[in-house]
Amino acid sequence: MRWCKLVRQVHDSLKMLCTSRVHPTVSAFHVLEGAHDFNRHPWAPSATQVTVFDPPKTHTSWDSRAFDAWDIGPAWDHYRCLECQIPSTGGIRTSGQYQLYPQHCEMPMETPMDAATRVVKDLIEAIRKLKGLEARSPGRHTQTLEALTTIFKRERQHLPRETTPQPQTSTNPAQPASIQTTPRVRTKCTRNNTPGAITPQAFSPREK
Repeated sequence: MRWCKLVRQVHDSLKMLCTSRVHPTVSAFHVLEGAHDFNRHPWAPSATQVTVFDPPKTHTSWDSRAFDAWDIGPAWDHYRCLECQIPSTGGIRTSGQYQLYPQHCEMPMETPMDAATRVVKDLIEAIRKLKGLEARSPGRHTQTLEALTTIFKRERQHLPRETTPQPQTSTNPAQPASIQTTPRVRTKCTRNNTPGAITPQAFSPREK
């Protein structure tokens, strides 16, 4: 890991956490650099494990579609991209197609229930605004809106608020380091070898 590449992100993180002396209501980063747009420049914990997508133009037919890497900070000159350090090659790649695998924190993700709850809140708010227009435009739609309000309020109470996060893993069996350390198993039946009788761990990785 190139720790020197993490200096800028750590420095910017400290400026976001510190209050400005000139304007105590905003952060020091806001005064010096302006408001940070997390949609343009995503932010992730330093040295977070990621898998970077490998485009079809650069990998072979049977090669891995993604490889392991480490996040070293946002790519300031690109939109919604991260700079990732590749351990297998030692280089740095800027990618906009990646998957984060944090170990010490959970990534905020919107579940289908969260989306349904958000839609229910928007519908209830829209229905409440239309209730004051009954005298101007009376009709059957008013009763329909009231019925919808009752239904959404009742169903909203039964929605689960918490979901169990699924464990996330990352593997790259096609990288050279994994191939060299994978134990090889002999399948040919000889006087000194019987397939299935000896466990694969008994062979050395470099044994042929």
